[in-house]
Amino acid sequence: MNEAALLAYVRDLCAVRKWRVYHTHDSRHSPAGFPDLVMIRPPRLVFAELKAGAHLKPTPAQAEWLLDLTKVGEAFRHAAGGLGVETYLWNPDHLDEIQKVLW
Repeated sequence: MNEAALLAYVRDLCAVRKWRVYHTHDSRHSPAGFPDLVMIRPPRLVFAELKAGAHLKPTPAQAEWLLDLTKVGEAFRHAAGGLGVETYLWNPDHLDEIQKVLW
């Protein structure tokens, strides 16, 4: 499964499970490293970076975005009693996890 197929899989799953999804079609004019997907279904907000093929590790800029978003999520969860921002790095080996997260 390539990254385009993984993206289609996640978007289709989001549609079935009523998540709102944002994906930047052309990232050349966006900040470097911003995650591939932003998904929301109140009260949850999920950011996901998708990887497939030979490039399963995030770039340094992607890793920085994911780390900062994770820190925000942890702080918010602490302050809001369990709610927060969720961040994921998914590849085709994570299809079961993706289904659980987007339940």
